[in-house]
Amino acid sequence: MFTVAMWADGSCNNPTRQGGWCAIVSARNDGVTETDIAELVHIAHLSLSDTRTDIEDFDGDNKLRAKVSILRGREENTTDQRMELIAILKGLEAFTKPCHVRIVTDSAYAIGCLGGSYKVEANLDLINEWKVRTRGFIVDLIHVSSNNPLIEWCNRLAHGS
Repeated sequence: MFTVAMWADGSCNNPTRQGGWCAIVSARNDGVTETDIAELVHIAHLSLSDTRTDIEDFDGDNKLRAKVSILRGREENTTDQRMELIAILKGLEAFTKPCHVRIVTDSAYAIGCLGGSYKVEANLDLINEWKVRTRGFIVDLIHVSSNNPLIEWCNRLAHGS
């Protein structure tokens, strides 16, 4: 059985309004932990492409243990909140069909807007895109602290490191 999850983060340099985002998407068998995924990202981070890098991890019997996609990009004239939402939306593009997905972020703003507990007044275009893209999905929105290892990787890669 495979578990599908996404970790996402975005950032913006407020004076320049240049932003970046990163989403790490994984499909992993039940024996593969978040720590294992973070180790795969660590190994791959020196050879990442500018926009998308795919990693497959196999066991000793050559059976797929995990598939990880690292997606990242940049935006001009943006905000932190917009980058947080774009990271999640770009991560959803990695899915070829609707599924049950855990979306993990340290952004209370993204959780509130996408989960419906915030009155949304900005970024309405992204909220509407979320509603369209998640049709047929079962989504668990998970808020974590910024010291989650995969959120730390997303933050680092969103900043361009």
